[in-house]
Amino acid sequence: MSFRPTPIAVLSVLLSLTATAAFAQTARVRVEITGLNAELRRNAQTVASITTAARSGRLPVARVEQLHARAEDEIALALEPFGYYRPTIRSQLDTTGSTWVARYQVEPGPALLLSRVAVAISGEGERDSTLEEGVTGFPLAAGDALRHDLYDQGKLTLAGLAAERGYLDAAFDTAQIRIDLEAYTAEIALHLSTGPRYSFGPVTFNQDIVDPSLLEGHVTFQPGDEFELSKLIALQRDLSSSPFFSQVEVRPIRENAEGRNVPIEVSAVPRKRQRYEVGAGYGTDTGFRGTLEVDFRRLNRKGHNATVRLEVSQIRRNIAGQYRFPPSYPNTANYALSVSAGDISPTWSSTLRLAFGASRSQMRGPLREVLSLSYDLQDFTVADRDGTSNLLVFGTSHSWLTADDRVLPFSGGLLQLDARGSIDALASSATYLQLIARGKLIKGIGGQLRFIGRLEVGGTFTSQFTDLPPTIRFVTGGDRTVRGYSFESLGPRDVEGRIVGGDVQLIASAEADCALAKKWRAAVFFDVGNALVWGGRFSVAKGAGLGARWVSPVGMVRVDVAYGFDEPSRGIRLHLTFGPDL
Repeated sequence: MSFRPTPIAVLSVLLSLTATAAFAQTARVRVEITGLNAELRRNAQTVASITTAARSGRLPVARVEQLHARAEDEIALALEPFGYYRPTIRSQLDTTGSTWVARYQVEPGPALLLSRVAVAISGEGERDSTLEEGVTGFPLAAGDALRHDLYDQGKLTLAGLAAERGYLDAAFDTAQIRIDLEAYTAEIALHLSTGPRYSFGPVTFNQDIVDPSLLEGHVTFQPGDEFELSKLIALQRDLSSSPFFSQVEVRPIRENAEGRNVPIEVSAVPRKRQRYEVGAGYGTDTGFRGTLEVDFRRLNRKGHNATVRLEVSQIRRNIAGQYRFPPSYPNTANYALSVSAGDISPTWSSTLRLAFGASRSQMRGPLREVLSLSYDLQDFTVADRDGTSNLLVFGTSHSWLTADDRVLPFSGGLLQLDARGSIDALASSATYLQLIARGKLIKGIGGQLRFIGRLEVGGTFTSQFTDLPPTIRFVTGGDRTVRGYSFESLGPRDVEGRIVGGDVQLIASAEADCALAKKWRAAVFFDVGNALVWGGRFSVAKGAGLGARWVSPVGMVRVDVAYGFDEPSRGIRLHLTFGPDL
């Protein structure tokens, strides 16, 4: 019997043989560069084409050999910005085994030294003390090893200082690095001609959604004042943070200068008139929860805006609204009317609350000041004791905040002092004064590790404590106070062991977190705190744990596992929180 293969079978065999041959002519490659410190090695790996190509998987053999042949020149080029112009490179391509290994043993050799660094300024800025500091602080000097990155850094610093000081025509007449490879030395020649120093001209706002008087209050300079770029940056930042605009561009129009006065043009793109936000989640303190928030960003040309927020969880149901009146120039204070109604029912109390009031907020230098007046009606139960309160509450808050980054700060701090109270002679059922001081400090080390410290102290002064509603009494425990304990489970108790709240509060926390990946961090923390009775026994509850952090685009998401060392916890609790560190 004879067998005659079909054309399809022949084609399949040929394709299989071709694929096998092609596979046999490819190889995986591992690249090893040794003899360099971490900084030099990173740059060599970035510049060497074979390193990038090796990450893509199998490569044609001819391509591997081609990349290996030019790798020595590429590695040598990668060392030049760091001042190494005489490296010795020994290369080897090991083709045995399933993965080829490209090895490069590098001796960078001596660094090329600078024999002369000449940095000079001419023009009106020649005697400007700020520019003089830029010259004296130039990061390279004679005798230093040539570093191209430091040269570029110094050059950019000088140009930036000139722009900040209003020398808008400043330009480098000379900007050279002269290298003599035979003498193995280099010289830097840098000459900045500043031209005249300009002043601010009039400011024009290119927008038609709100009255210009609402925006003029953000301008911190007058026509004729000496130009400072930082004031334009501050103007752009302030307008961008307003509810009106999604994009703001502030730029000097140099070509329209009248004499030395440069007009400033502000172009703004409006935000959408409404913003809707829906949120849902779960927390060990609140159970399942959901939020719905609607922002009405522009209700009229006077810039009036409003927010309505609905919150629903197992312990809290609340609806609140706020109507805001932004100021007109030259006033810088913001006014708001607010109203809220809610049912607040943690394990130790229950409260029906209705409140309405007004507030005024204003920046006073670095401090934000908020003055408020509200009428607060509450029907509550604490430890099986029912009560009602009607309080005309006067309040003040002063806060100071600084941060190098709002999403992931490595340097920053917060100080805040709040005071509120009522007088029974003024439409109130009780007299009290409550003071709360809060502080938080963040310090980073090396761009990877952060230390976070927090302290909060509060006190209530009154002879009518039992007439105060639960929302004014101090209790602690939970994800934002002492982790490892359930929400509002720490505080003074009655003879039957039921929480009744205290008139003193102390909370402190120490935390450290470090980077695991670009957006992920790991944390360890220790919390102490409690709510106490003034003059009573002093005791604090302690909790500690581990946490994971995800750096989202709008804030930090924190998941903490904490253990409470004291009663009533003695167990592990999971805490989930979201929001900025400061």
